[in-house]
Amino acid sequence: MFTFQASQLFSFRASSTVLVDELGFAPLDDTGAQVLFRFVAAAYERRSLGIASHWPFESWGRFLPEHTTAVSMLDRLLHHCHTVVTDGDSYRMREARAKGGTRLKNSGNSAKGGDF
Repeated sequence: MFTFQASQLFSFRASSTVLVDELGFAPLDDTGAQVLFRFVAAAYERRSLGIASHWPFESWGRFLPEHTTAVSMLDRLLHHCHTVVTDGDSYRMREARAKGGTRLKNSGNSAKGGDF
């Protein structure tokens, strides 16, 4: 479980653009989810947020402890957004394969459910 420190997260409020990478990599506890929601709500229509996640929107309930938090957060994030969905291998995976690496079969842990 990853726990946000509110003071760390809210120090970004002064920035005009905030990028969050790997959202959902680790599940959030109740406090972390609420701090993240309050941050998104405070930024809503005030600054640019970029969010990167391996999880499709309908699966955000897997790393956020409450469905209502996920729905409310997505409501704000998606209202004025430009969504970019990527598919395929990452740059790191392509590079590893070019060096002779092999493709591993999914063990059921992948967010998309495919090979990784």
